[in-house]
Amino acid sequence: PLIGFIVFSLFPIAYSVYLSLTDITSSALIGNPDAVIKFVGFKNYIDVFNDMRFWHSVLIAYYTTLGQFMSLSIALAMSALLSSKIKGWNLFSVLYFIPYICSSIAISMIWQRMFDYQRGIINEFIVVFGGQKIDWFTTPTVYMIIFLLVQAWHAPGYGIIMYNAAFTSIDGTLYEAARIDGASRIKQFTSITLPAISPTTYFLLMLGIISGLQQFEIFQVFTGLGGSWTGAYG
Repeated sequence: PLIGFIVFSLFPIAYSVYLSLTDITSSALIGNPDAVIKFVGFKNYIDVFNDMRFWHSVLIAYYTTLGQFMSLSIALAMSALLSSKIKGWNLFSVLYFIPYICSSIAISMIWQRMFDYQRGIINEFIVVFGGQKIDWFTTPTVYMIIFLLVQAWHAPGYGIIMYNAAFTSIDGTLYEAARIDGASRIKQFTSITLPAISPTTYFLLMLGIISGLQQFEIFQVFTGLGGSWTGAYG
């Protein structure tokens, strides 16, 4: 394990840090005698921090991370509903999990076409009800809302499965004692359920933040398949 960590993790990270301090004139770095690597210190970092496109990308990452919080809230609410063992709750769990295991590229393409100005089903519904078609991809604010909507549909499935497992592990006698003491359902949820599932919430929160910061393919598909707004900064 130590050798694997050094070869596949430590060395690539250290080499990447070194390359970030250089100016490279060839894309072939290893084993190419023509590769020229010039040490420039922190110049690359200075250039990046002075580039508004970098800060714009940070802002977009911030929005996508907020979308993960929304997905976590949806997962918690749906799990609380399913934990009451409503009829067909197993089927609902499967249906909510399916979007999570689907390819994010396929999902992005489907939603991109749904919001298409000419042939999108969203605009078709608006026209049917007497409205005018909306060019969703020309307004940055609306564009980000679409991304959050896609995340809210795609991401909660995993959280629902994890929360369902957490709900089943809670000792039922705690709820029975709370009911005897006259605690309402809301009080039971805030005083028993939330503390009991806090480890799961923390795990899903960390996972969601990491996923939000790594979000890329949705933006790439939307802006690369007819999306006219490319995240231009002022």
